[in-house]
Amino acid sequence: MSDKRISTGANRAEAPDGRRRVRQRPHDRQGTPPESETLNPDSRRSETRMTTRVANSGDFEAVFPMLRQLRLRQEKGDPGLYQLHPDAERRFLRWAGEVGEDPRSTLLVAEEQGRIVGFAYAVVERDLPIYLCEEFAVIREWWVEPSFRGRGAGRALIDLAIAELAAVGVCQLRVRTAAGDADARGVLQHCGFRGGACEMVKDLRPTDAKSEEEP
Repeated sequence: MSDKRISTGANRAEAPDGRRRVRQRPHDRQGTPPESETLNPDSRRSETRMTTRVANSGDFEAVFPMLRQLRLRQEKGDPGLYQLHPDAERRFLRWAGEVGEDPRSTLLVAEEQGRIVGFAYAVVERDLPIYLCEEFAVIREWWVEPSFRGRGAGRALIDLAIAELAAVGVCQLRVRTAAGDADARGVLQHCGFRGGACEMVKDLRPTDAKSEEEP
């Protein structure tokens, strides 16, 4: 997959080193972090070294195992909605290549000491032409390795996505989360997102109809 298919972020305005550092939020007036922000010294040192950036084609090898973990977690939470096709990986690569033809699509990664520990993948979609906002970006994939959570990487990826997509004229960013993923929605609220549409799902397989008829 070429760099263009993943992102054209290299053509966008970036910091001199092409990276964005995860910063701690301001402390309270007494000079101590709010209780929810308190970190041990090791965690604080790790946080200052974490960066986010636009990915390149060489990063996909590190991203794909994390994508697989995300998919398996989704499938475990709702097999009817997220059950994977036997040929899921090849199909995903083909889909990513197709949507990546839009130069506004972007893959972002979080990195700590040279190791990629999280990623977010955003694509641009179209809505019905009856709305003023006909086009919008959607973060389809968003993941941080479990051992690196709680350090601000997830929020930093979202913040970078907001900046990158706004820079190319996208008017709205949406993130789809699993119904039970309250943690992800909490992070998104801190990033300024509001609740939008709620998707309801019903399987229409014959087994469902049969089970409903049974007493």
